[in-house]
Order: sequence, then structure tokens, then C-alpha cells
Amino acid sequence: MFMTVLLLVLSVQFIVTEGDGSSKCAPNECLSQYGYCGTNSTYCGEGCKGGPCTNSKTTVAPASKCAPNECLSQYGYCGTNSTYCGEGCKGGPCLSGSSNTAAPPTPGTSATVSSVFDENVFKCIFSELDSATLTKRFDGLKTAASKMKWTPADDKQEIAAFLAHVSHETDGLKTYIEYCKSQGTCDNYQKSPGCSVQAKPGKQYFGRGWLQLSYPCNYEACGKAIGLDLLSDPDLVNSSDEVAAQTGIWFWQSNGLGPLAVADKFGETTKKLNVYECTGHPGHHMQAKRISTYKTVRKCYGLPESTGNLEC
Repeated sequence: MFMTVLLLVLSVQFIVTEGDGSSKCAPNECLSQYGYCGTNSTYCGEGCKGGPCTNSKTTVAPASKCAPNECLSQYGYCGTNSTYCGEGCKGGPCLSGSSNTAAPPTPGTSATVSSVFDENVFKCIFSELDSATLTKRFDGLKTAASKMKWTPADDKQEIAAFLAHVSHETDGLKTYIEYCKSQGTCDNYQKSPGCSVQAKPGKQYFGRGWLQLSYPCNYEACGKAIGLDLLSDPDLVNSSDEVAAQTGIWFWQSNGLGPLAVADKFGETTKKLNVYECTGHPGHHMQAKRISTYKTVRKCYGLPESTGNLEC
């Protein structure tokens, strides 16, 4: 059952600080603890690093507060995977070849975007979107992929699987918010087994973004990776096309879905995204629609029919 959703549009811009710590934010803007410029409490409140801050308390962890086995990421967070120990790692057991002086890309620039991001193919996949919305979504994908340094495999298997899942999860990119309100299920994602991260009072962690980011643990981890406090403000996920796409790419990369897609194991990617749809689970009937979407996306990319296992 679908409902009309009003998407909030919030302009967010990534900022690089100068060597002396000053920022390139406009005079009336604050530099948030995560390196973004803006004028509301998200930027000028707790953790604000520069500009007309209303609360200058910084919450980004210094290197000394990371555990001995943890790395301090370029954004000031502690963790143990490549998000923290890879490029830009500032302290701890950084991976070989990482640089502790790496900076995020400056506004208006982008890394080389893979040729698999083809706007004509995008139009084929999301044909029900109006022209303006489609262009915004496509631009958001390109910017997000550049910032996340994500280059899908050139054989187009990976991007086809990714966009098929995105289409299925977002009703063809018509919404970034799960259709849960009318069903009364929006509070079903406040905690998950094995997750110690607590939901913030008054906040809900239902599906948002390109791959429907859900549960406090994922909001916190994804937020740390992309430099936004998604745990405190989960609606930031659907605040812009770029952020919505970044969360989808983060989940895709963090769960190793790319190699599975390249190996033509679409069913396995579905299992990692939503085991609820797999055989023996209550939502198994929904899997057929996801597979049908994947077949359509493959045709848009000019790929032959999949010979792998499409079901999970």
C-alpha cells in the first residue's frame, strides 16, 4: 500500500578545511563537526567547528580515544574496517598505502565517474520519473559515487544489480522513505538483535534512502562513514539525492554485494538486502517482482539473460 510522501530538500555541501583549521564556509554558515556547511542547528549546534556556532562543544573523537585495535578515520571516527583504516586514516593500525593527510573532495569537483553511469540507461530503468526528477536522481548518483570512490565493475553486472535493488526498494526512485506509516510499521526498526546502539528519543529508523537504510546500528555506522550524524537526525538520509544515494552505496560496499553481483549471484544479494523475501520467509511472494525488475534493468544495459541463481 502506497502513500504520498513529501520529501524534504536540504542543501548540504562538503567542505575542506585549510591547513590552519579555518573553513571555506560562507560568513553566515557554520562548519559542522562532520565537515559540512549550513545555517541550522545541525551545523551550528553541538560539535560546530567554525562560524557562528551556537554550541562549540566538539564530539569528534581524538586519536587517543580509539581502542588500540581501532583506526581514526579522516572524519574523526574510530573503527576497524577499511572505512576507518583505509584512505585518509589519521591514526592507529592504518592499512598499508593509506595517507593520513588525505582530504575529502572539494565542492564542485569529482573523481572520474565510471562509464557505467549512463543517463540514457538510467532513463530506461526509471522511465516513470519526470525529466527534472530523473536528472536530479542521476546527478545525485554520480556525485555520491565520486565521494564514496565507488566504481562499479565495467562489465555492468554490478551496476545492473545495484539499480535493480534500488528500483525495487524505492518504488522506482519515486520515494526515499519506506511506505510504513499507513501500515503502522514505522516503529518496527528501533532495535535489532545483536545491536547495542540505542535509538534516539523521538526518532524512527525505518527504511530511508536508495537501499532503505534501517535500524539504529546502520544509521550510526553509515553516518560515520559519510560524515553525517544520521543516528541523531535520520531524516538527513532523505534530505538530498546525494545523501540518499550515498547511504545506498555505503550499504552495498559494506556488505560486499559488488563481488556477488559480478559473479551473477543476484539471489545472494537479495538475501543480504532483505532475507524476509527469501524462500521460507513471509515475504517470499515479493521476490518475483524484484527479479522481474532485475531482468528489465539488464535489458536496459544490453546485458544477456542471467544464467545465475536469481532466487534466494
